[in-house]
Amino acid sequence: MRTVSLVLASGPGFPMGSAEHRYELTLRLDPTSRLNPELWYADPAPWPVQRCWPGMPPRPGTVQHDEETGWSMHFDPRPEVAGDPSLHCRLLTTPFLRPGEYITVQEPDGVEYGYRIVQVV
Repeated sequence: MRTVSLVLASGPGFPMGSAEHRYELTLRLDPTSRLNPELWYADPAPWPVQRCWPGMPPRPGTVQHDEETGWSMHFDPRPEVAGDPSLHCRLLTTPFLRPGEYITVQEPDGVEYGYRIVQVV
């Protein structure tokens, strides 16, 4: 398993990005550093992700794959937060997940943000 760290590079309200808005994904990459649906479907364990926003505790979730819509991150509602919705964020991936590459995350409201891959360990 590899841990891929993303930081907000740009998007509405964040023209200069924000290192405080991060995602940490734990997943399997193929030998060319790409996401591969076959690896996801073959793995019996969920691929965890954390959404780290300033002033909030990390929100755990899972990386998902759908044949029609592609890759996404799913976050269940937090029981301790009244009315908290589940979140489903699409990953509009680049060909490679390696440091220095960029990935677009489409938030549940449809707004897209650019994230820079800062670390893969």
